[in-house]
Amino acid sequence: WGMYEFSKPILVVKDPDMLKTILVKECFTHFTNRRFQNVGLNGDFYDAVHFAEDDDWRRIRNNVSPFFTTGRIRQWFGLMKRQSSRLTSRLQPRAQNEDVVSVKDFFGPYSINTFTGCLLGVEVDSQLFLKRASNPFKVSIPLFILQACFPVLLPLLKMLGFSVFSGDSFKFVKKVVEKMRADRDGSSHQELDFLQHMTSTQMKAKKDTGNKGIPGLTDHEIVTQMTVLLAGGHEAVTLVLTLCAYSLATHPQSLRLLQQEVDSTFPDQAAVTLEALLQMEYLDGVVSECLRLYPSNPRLERTAKSTVKISGITIPKDMTVMVPVYALHRDPEHWPQPEEFQPDR
Repeated sequence: WGMYEFSKPILVVKDPDMLKTILVKECFTHFTNRRFQNVGLNGDFYDAVHFAEDDDWRRIRNNVSPFFTTGRIRQWFGLMKRQSSRLTSRLQPRAQNEDVVSVKDFFGPYSINTFTGCLLGVEVDSQLFLKRASNPFKVSIPLFILQACFPVLLPLLKMLGFSVFSGDSFKFVKKVVEKMRADRDGSSHQELDFLQHMTSTQMKAKKDTGNKGIPGLTDHEIVTQMTVLLAGGHEAVTLVLTLCAYSLATHPQSLRLLQQEVDSTFPDQAAVTLEALLQMEYLDGVVSECLRLYPSNPRLERTAKSTVKISGITIPKDMTVMVPVYALHRDPEHWPQPEEFQPDR
């Protein structure tokens, strides 16, 4: 169906076949770009991987994607276990005293410490990061409404340096990255963190300028991707963990079944291994069901780069296509009793 957001026409697609074509088959040809790329008020995030366009998007994606491999996750698993141990150590006394706690206040530092360890290779002051770099994509509502109601003002707003996103998080991460790169410059640093990966890729690309390899990222692009991964990833993981805890607390039977799986997989408090963890089907069901009920991104958007016909429907150039993730996840045609928390679906 179609609708308008202010003066912008939106095509909303729920048909699975159309979605497969838009998001998979034709993604790299007609639906590469996102909506905010056309706004132009992205500030310092203009070259984030989800705002970059066409060839720039491909180049950034090809530099970032190789870092996230199964082998890399195995290398990070020790760090994740240490942070999980610290989290349980903080929660145990509160549980023994039967205190009422806000679990998000515990999951927030846990996720930011894990992310900074994986992406920067260091442990940081989690409270400082939560204060300075936790929500870079908080939109300025007045500015968003202004540009939506009066698009004729966009060139002027862009020229004056206005942005719908705050630049504080970017500036903070930029200082951290610049200091770390300066400290590592000239050293034989071999950490397997994201920053070192991006730096090494950039240096290799500069040496191979005459070859037809993938161009590296600029300093600004490295900081931007780091900010997006730190802030966006931390917020998403914190919310998922919080809502998983809420769902289990409100469904005691599911909690008991999960506890039984944990006890049978790791009897007598055996050491947690990645291989065993990946075999826990009920745990996977709990997380998947939580993501179904509470998706971290309730809607996805793509912009058609050219006029294309899909399933008999013509989508004109520059039309925004919206995928209603939240509605799809609660559609009774796909999910019987969609409002119910059922990890064993």
